[in-house]
Amino acid sequence: MKKAAIAAALITAFPSVGHAEKWEKVISLYGWVPGLDVSIGTGFGDFESSPSGGDILSNLDMVFMGTFEGHKGRWGIVKDMLYVDLSESKSTPLGVLFANGKATVKVLAASGYVTYMFHESRTASYELAAGVRYFELDTKLALSAGTLPARTNVLKSDWFDPVIGIRGRWQIADKWSASAFADYGGFKGSSETWQVLGTFNYSINDNLEARFGYRHMDISKTVRGADVDVGLSGPIFGLTYRF
Repeated sequence: MKKAAIAAALITAFPSVGHAEKWEKVISLYGWVPGLDVSIGTGFGDFESSPSGGDILSNLDMVFMGTFEGHKGRWGIVKDMLYVDLSESKSTPLGVLFANGKATVKVLAASGYVTYMFHESRTASYELAAGVRYFELDTKLALSAGTLPARTNVLKSDWFDPVIGIRGRWQIADKWSASAFADYGGFKGSSETWQVLGTFNYSINDNLEARFGYRHMDISKTVRGADVDVGLSGPIFGLTYRF
């Protein structure tokens, strides 16, 4: 409960803005259609499964992705949150021991960064980012009977990772721009995470921007002695509002 409360504060808190007119604030809401690439360690070997084109939407139960930013001069604060609930099935994942397996994965990732813009020109800008990311990872692996009886393995964990990153934005044309963000976190043997996000952006007006692109997040975590690797990849589309 204490970790969940800290994570909630990470997303909702924002510095007191007594001179609100000096802050530029940005809200982005996205649709994301990620496929699941998962490997879960068991006592009989690793269950591994990758997404297959037409199954991605049918395996996606829920997804939310949003970002809130505040910028003042060269400094900024960025808060990003995503939640996904999806599954992936595979026949005969562990030889003849089990007939098939189904992995269900739920991920909550709440990130908070302090950013510093170290370069800005008319056509490009670059920022460094440093902060922390809170994870809740819940995996359920159901193995149906083969030569061994059916069994279900549930692995849950929540933790914090320090993260560092970099972001760039480039003006392509009058109304078109591109942006990219990458970060890395964990820095320890039991937890390692990284992600990349790239978008093309179209300026609808001075305040509203449409965005479309691609996001990948990779999570590696040891949970109760079992190695869990989760890859989430897919197209994104959304709107950004500046005020």
